[in-house]
Amino acid sequence: MNKRMKKKQSTSSRGLTQDEKLVLELYRKCDKVNFYKFDETNVLGCFNYTDLVEVTSEVVRSQGSIWTEATKGKIEASAFLK
Repeated sequence: MNKRMKKKQSTSSRGLTQDEKLVLELYRKCDKVNFYKFDETNVLGCFNYTDLVEVTSEVVRSQGSIWTEATKGKIEASAFLK
């Protein structure tokens, strides 16, 4: 097996892209981390997104906007309806 194939195989076996590694590094250094998903098409999609942090999501309505929000520790996830 040549060097390029070995390198590609070892990188893919770890399963993390450079962007994912950067997110983990930033997460470890930050006091709080926010994730947002805009233009969700329905409330169920919003809940599915915010349920990733394993807490009960809440629906927030403000100034004609509807979104769900969930927080766990220093992670906050929000999804906004289209």
